[in-house]
Amino acid sequence: MISPYFVIQEFVPPQIYNQFKDKSIWFVNPQIIKVAEFIRSYFNKSVIINNWHVGGTYTESGFRMPDTTTGAKLSTHKRGNAIDIKMPGVDYDEVRKTILSNEKEFISAGITTIEDGTSTWLHVDCRYTQMDKILVVPFQ
Repeated sequence: MISPYFVIQEFVPPQIYNQFKDKSIWFVNPQIIKVAEFIRSYFNKSVIINNWHVGGTYTESGFRMPDTTTGAKLSTHKRGNAIDIKMPGVDYDEVRKTILSNEKEFISAGITTIEDGTSTWLHVDCRYTQMDKILVVPFQ
């Protein structure tokens, strides 16, 4: 366990974990782990990032290999600064509204950016924005 609710496999794809095992943590910004913990606690819901290690299909919802074709070419996932989370049974538009309505609390937790326009997951990241509000970017 790298935190109370998460294991490293949830933040990295199988090819990274299979090569580096516990040292896979090198590929993940510690702040994004804190963000995942905060979201899990705040909403009091199970959070799924990657689930390949338990037989699921999600492999690129955390760190992504630089040569992946998933997502944007310069995605914050490729620097270990982003996660796409799934919380069964939630309305992601409502989750985004809650985050933006409680912006200072979520900024304090390390969230700098969320993605709008997704209905089956929530993208959050901790990129450096120099902003005092959460940046909302469109789904690409």
